[in-house]
Amino acid sequence: MKFRTDIQILRAIAVIFVVLYHLEIPGFGNGLLGVDIFFAISGYLMYRIYDYDKGAGGFYARRARRLLPGYFATILCTLAAGFFIVLPSDFAQIAGQALFGSVFASNIGFWSQNTYFNNVDFKPLLHLWSLAVELQFYLFVPLIMRLDRWSKAILPALVAGSLALCLVFLILSPNVSFFMMPARLWQFGLGMIAARASARGDGNPVIGVAAALALIALLFFPPIGYGVGFVQGHPGLGAIIATAATALCLYHGLPDRMLDNLIGRGMRCIGDISYSIYLVHFPVIVLFNYQAFAGTILGARGLAGYAYIAALIGLLSWRCHQIFEKRAAPYVSGRSAILASGLVIAAALLLPLAQTRMFDRYTNIVAQSFTDRAPYRCGTYFRIQHFNDEFCRLGSAGNKGGNIMLIGDSHSDAIKTAFVEEADDAGLSVLFPVSNDALTAPQRDEKWLLNAARKFAVRHVFLHFSVENIDAERIDRARALLWKDGIAVTYIMPVPTRTQIIPQILLDAHKRGIAPPLLSAAEYERNIVPVAAKLRAGHLGYAVIEPKAVFCTPDCQIQGRDGRPYYFDTHHLTLTGAGLLKPLLRRAIALPQSAPLERTTRP
Repeated sequence: MKFRTDIQILRAIAVIFVVLYHLEIPGFGNGLLGVDIFFAISGYLMYRIYDYDKGAGGFYARRARRLLPGYFATILCTLAAGFFIVLPSDFAQIAGQALFGSVFASNIGFWSQNTYFNNVDFKPLLHLWSLAVELQFYLFVPLIMRLDRWSKAILPALVAGSLALCLVFLILSPNVSFFMMPARLWQFGLGMIAARASARGDGNPVIGVAAALALIALLFFPPIGYGVGFVQGHPGLGAIIATAATALCLYHGLPDRMLDNLIGRGMRCIGDISYSIYLVHFPVIVLFNYQAFAGTILGARGLAGYAYIAALIGLLSWRCHQIFEKRAAPYVSGRSAILASGLVIAAALLLPLAQTRMFDRYTNIVAQSFTDRAPYRCGTYFRIQHFNDEFCRLGSAGNKGGNIMLIGDSHSDAIKTAFVEEADDAGLSVLFPVSNDALTAPQRDEKWLLNAARKFAVRHVFLHFSVENIDAERIDRARALLWKDGIAVTYIMPVPTRTQIIPQILLDAHKRGIAPPLLSAAEYERNIVPVAAKLRAGHLGYAVIEPKAVFCTPDCQIQGRDGRPYYFDTHHLTLTGAGLLKPLLRRAIALPQSAPLERTTRP
């Protein structure tokens, strides 16, 4: 195919969207749609450049020369920079991401962790998920092209099936729709359909301009990607519009007068190095903003921060383009790709072992707090295997001894391992909600809880929330409904929290050679007013567990005698911290699983 300047313009638009989105520039809240533009462009180009005479081997060799040098260089450079910049707990996360990236499975690795929009984990290689999706698509391009030759109905059928799969999982498990290639195939497919159609003649540039303007207009839509469903979720309505508009631009083209001017030539320059910009920008932003235990920090701090980041992205992108896209490409072969993948694997396995020796024992102990935590909710695969279930059953006791229920937000998630261990010892099975919005979302109110408790024959419900998510009136209504049904309720009061990340406090005190500042029991009480009085009111059938009894003696401790932190951030308990609650939980779980209950449970 002949070179098309307008495709470089579309690439420039896409990468500008993405970079400004990650820099959190106002007005670019939908900038993540740039990836959807890239997918449609990729589908178009793969259809047009595929050579049936050279077959799959020639296609894969050409793609490897184009993509792999910069791809592997980005992973290795991020590992090298992280080795000197970040703590061992955060470097271990980079190494894990590099391992998935070495076999082009970054999307699978991030799918197994959490959502794209959750920045609790440290993820400087998060952007590789889209390249993994694209590389996985390339594996099927030769087959798709052969099938398309056999029947022109195959490609539209693939698009329709993939889109239907995407929208179904957008409700059942949005992570699947976002990260998995089969749920994204429709975007590549629309680009391929545009390529097949445009091969028959020129389109209408006016429609191409209108489609390009529609892409720009998407920035002014309400932000997408943070919700579930066709309109607010991603890839949903916004992705469909972006992909369809891109396909129209590719089919109809853009007029020469839009391309042959100062702005057009500048956009073409950006489009020429768009791949390198995409590779470089995210690690630069995340590593530049690095703070220990603070997860993935995007944006920038002040104008100076934006200026430094922009300069680094520009310089490194240009060098990446010159060295890896131009000079290294001719030397890429199957053997060199395997060697590069092996080098990444070796570096990801060996560098973390070497890095821990750069820090003293105490720092390494504190750094381990990030991994000293319970797995998220019901586990990675539960939602897919049991997509209709609202609860999972935890523990090894089965339900022979009866069922109890733990309800709450992320704080209940943090203590669930300790809770389940005590329930196991008592021969009880624990029902735990898949979602973390029980008794906070309108659709999961007190009546929903009562119906769930009846369904599973639960005789004892435990509630545990952070201070911000406590709705004392709703909790009391739930207590009253459960009591009337003969179901006991125990409320676990909020644990002591801080406004600063606790492992950071510990390391700062360690560097300064001072004892870490502690929260007094009186301060803790002030933090949980005014909900505390209502929850301790002593209603019939309502027991209260007081975490301060084990944490505040009298000051609220934040680490054990061996130095292990009780928290991995400002307010979530580690497994070590949750273990302090075991004596309280053991006594409460051992109480008769029906009303009446004593009012307060102490150690």
